[in-house]
Amino acid sequence: MKHGDSLKLKKFLTGQKLMTPADWSMQQVGAIIIERETCWTYINYPSPKLYLYDAERATILGEYGGIGLALDGHLWNSYKNWEYVQFKDSKETTAEYVKYATELKKLVKVGFSAAVYTQTTDVEGEVNGFMTYDRKVDKMNIKEVRKINQEVI
Repeated sequence: MKHGDSLKLKKFLTGQKLMTPADWSMQQVGAIIIERETCWTYINYPSPKLYLYDAERATILGEYGGIGLALDGHLWNSYKNWEYVQFKDSKETTAEYVKYATELKKLVKVGFSAAVYTQTTDVEGEVNGFMTYDRKVDKMNIKEVRKINQEVI
């Protein structure tokens, strides 16, 4: 998105002012930041990051993660799938999730209000979910995920 395009997008997204990386001199970051009256919403892949803090508003990581594990026999499309980072088994995938959650624990202490992992299940062409596309296999160790999530909150 070009710097000036955010003004056009603002008209389309009634009531929201989109802050692009250029608006905040964050060209190297690649984050999308949306300013609302009550919060800042970020999107960042793959790991959680805090780019901006405002004590007057909630700071929300609207999307992060994208930890990929493609499991044959449980894919929507067996030849082309998307992920931000690819791992070979559940142990590696769970370890990466725990690493990101550990980072979130630190960020909560300095201002993060909420974070949303992408995504709960695999979807068409994406293998970033906790579960496979057919919902038959948990791709991460759910007990470990639950434990670290409880530590974050």
